Amino acid sequence: MSEPSPRDVDTMVGNLGAGNDVLIIEGDGDHDVQVYLHRPDRFYQREYRDGGPTAHHRTFASVRAEVVTAMTGWSTGDPAWRAPFT
Repeated sequence: MSEPSPRDVDTMVGNLGAGNDVLIIEGDGDHDVQVYLHRPDRFYQREYRDGGPTAHHRTFASVRAEVVTAMTGWSTGDPAWRAPFT
């Protein structure tokens, strides 16, 4: 998906685990943000790609709101989304 609204992101993250455990928001070229829901522990693996394969960054979250905030921030260009990755 490209350029989802914050509501879209919240809905899609909330639906993870209902037949699909991965959500990817595509940017241009080698840029994307994604989340994978690990079951049965219900924790989220958040990743973003900021260039080629070596520019792949990962962190984990247990709270849905943190995932939604990061993915929405990435898609809108708000620099605060990077905080969990530093």
